[in-house]
Amino acid sequence: MCGIVGYLDRTGAGGVVEVLFRMLQSLERRGPDAAGLAVFGDTSAHSGWKVRVLLSGPDLDRDEKTLREVVEAAVTVTSFRREGPYVVMDLAELPDLDALGAAVEDGFLRGRASLVYVGTEGDVWKVAGSVEGLRKFLTAKASSSHGIGHTRMATESREDLLNAQPFVAKKVPDLAVVHNGHITNHVEWKCRLERRGYRFTADSDSEIIPACLTEWIQQGATLEEALREAGRAFDGSFTILAADGRSVGFVRDRFATKPLVIAETEDFIAVANETVAVAPLLGRDAHVYEPSAGEVRVWFRSIAV
Repeated sequence: MCGIVGYLDRTGAGGVVEVLFRMLQSLERRGPDAAGLAVFGDTSAHSGWKVRVLLSGPDLDRDEKTLREVVEAAVTVTSFRREGPYVVMDLAELPDLDALGAAVEDGFLRGRASLVYVGTEGDVWKVAGSVEGLRKFLTAKASSSHGIGHTRMATESREDLLNAQPFVAKKVPDLAVVHNGHITNHVEWKCRLERRGYRFTADSDSEIIPACLTEWIQQGATLEEALREAGRAFDGSFTILAADGRSVGFVRDRFATKPLVIAETEDFIAVANETVAVAPLLGRDAHVYEPSAGEVRVWFRSIAV
């Protein structure tokens, strides 16, 4: 029942965050419990590496102090700031992502801290409750070229930010996913991935998706090939949107049980699971269609940002 959206700007005009926000507003009835955005393509946003961590324990001040100590022991941090339940860090160089993940999510902070974003040209924001909570981010990432978004209805996991989407890959940078549906063999995949050293901090079946994509990408797959493998590997009814630093893509399950509509013009690509989210964007030249069962598509940004 969740709402999912994706958007890629082909003109360089900007305003991607605002477009995604408006698209999510139109789908809020599908998911009133939480909302989130992941945006990419803004190379001017930060000159080095950025890490966003969600703190979820009962004493955020104490956990912030602990987080700073354990992260600074593992990587070189150039700035460290608190934004509500989040801690945002800028790093001087490419971190060892396994060491960073262990520092944040294991040890003293196990169960109280989760990586929300790691990369060089994007960011991820998640808020509890209404999509309106994302309004404060509308002026951020003005030069972003593409992104994805999600409105959540909590049905099978806790109603908290840990289970809100987007979820990100933690072993590769700048990769996020949103998902509508249910992956029925997610427990099998979660056990398999945990044996390979992956950490999970949520209860949602969606959290395995970026981990699986990571596994296949590290074996040499492109994002399109990894999404195609997801369509073969996952059981259930689902539509998955994924975005990385260069592209936006989707995969539908083999029976097309979850809705999806694509609007494509010379200026943009818009994706959502209801027409109402893309209709306000359309002009006469738009090609609007429903992708077929099992279909996979990836679009690349074609402008310098």
